[in-house]
Amino acid sequence: MKIKRIAAISVLSILATSPAFAEYAGGLKLHRVWTESSGFTYAGTTGTPSGTCDYYDGQVRFDTTTAAGKNMLSVILTARSTESKVDLWYTKSAAPGTDQSGGCRVHNMAVLTGIGFSTAP
Repeated sequence: MKIKRIAAISVLSILATSPAFAEYAGGLKLHRVWTESSGFTYAGTTGTPSGTCDYYDGQVRFDTTTAAGKNMLSVILTARSTESKVDLWYTKSAAPGTDQSGGCRVHNMAVLTGIGFSTAP
């Protein structure tokens, strides 16, 4: 119960501080998450959401040095550990439909602007 309350507060914080929700993909399973010393975290889902590129199985990135980024990381780690599906909001990649061998790089990946637990089956 406490985890659900923290997750709900995190989602509301993300929604309140996010600048844009240009793209949306729902009912996704997270299958890969990694963080770099730069402060950025990368996440990959089953399938490649529209408007994203695929960088070594990661489609979105976000800055975990900000309060919103820390909240999104909390939701991602909870969703990953509980195997819950998520809904993502993000800005479109500068190289949609490509992978690391065709132009997708960390600097042109889709940027995550919001995340929530999905109600999709």
